[in-house]
Amino acid sequence: MRTLILGGARSGKSRHAEALAAAHAGPVVYLAT
Repeated sequence: MRTLILGGARSGKSRHAEALAAAHAGPVVYLAT
């Protein structure tokens, strides 16, 4: 699964991405820029 999360500064992108990663059963690669 590949997911792109977009949004403004301080919009909760990282929190949302971490929640998705925790719910995913497979291997996870997390890239934050």
